[in-house]
Amino acid sequence: MVLNVLLLLFVGYVVTSIWLKDRQAEEQAEDEVTAAVQQMRRRLSHEAEDGSLLGTEIQRAVEDKRPVRGRSEVRRDGRRVTVTVYYTGFVGGWLGPSGDDSGCYRFAVVPAAALPPVSVRELPEEECGFRTEPLRRRPPADVAEDVTAELRAAVAEGGPEAAAEDDVWWTDGVRIETTEIRDGELTALAWLYGEVGSRGRSCYEFRASDKPVTVTAKKLNEDECYRIEPKVGRQG
Repeated sequence: MVLNVLLLLFVGYVVTSIWLKDRQAEEQAEDEVTAAVQQMRRRLSHEAEDGSLLGTEIQRAVEDKRPVRGRSEVRRDGRRVTVTVYYTGFVGGWLGPSGDDSGCYRFAVVPAAALPPVSVRELPEEECGFRTEPLRRRPPADVAEDVTAELRAAVAEGGPEAAAEDDVWWTDGVRIETTEIRDGELTALAWLYGEVGSRGRSCYEFRASDKPVTVTAKKLNEDECYRIEPKVGRQG
């Protein structure tokens, strides 16, 4: 009888302990999603303070949330930009306690020459129906316009060297093949991916100079992306 009672107490302790640890992991996942939402809010405000909010800037803001992952949909209505993001977070492993959380959030901002306020609200998950659709990247030509704009700001602030190290090269779907700075001008050969994987990729040549501030983008044939001796580049 005593052994049965002790066994029941032990089983109860183990079950309770597992439940508490799983609950702690679940709360941690919830906290990480909440932190990702707040970080996204601050990032959008920062990126929009120059009066514009580019697709490449939004993309990096959404993806900079590890271990929380996000997928987004962007809509523009005049100067108002709305970004709807579906976040998923997971804490734990196969052999230990685990927890997960997810949520659909909508951010709205009007870019301005100051830190603009960004509103955010949680939506029913069905509002993020795009999360179940195949991931699609933007057309390379649209991305090239954003890269050009970001390089223009970088070269105006720090010259060709700053443009070569700009955050735009960390954008998913943008991969530098090689760069070269000669006679005060940056030449960057980069692949812009229109679809997941190697399909739909296009080669672009970006040139950036600060005397005067000039940035150009030109689509090239694929074999032209290898005309400069390869160097270690940065990949988004």
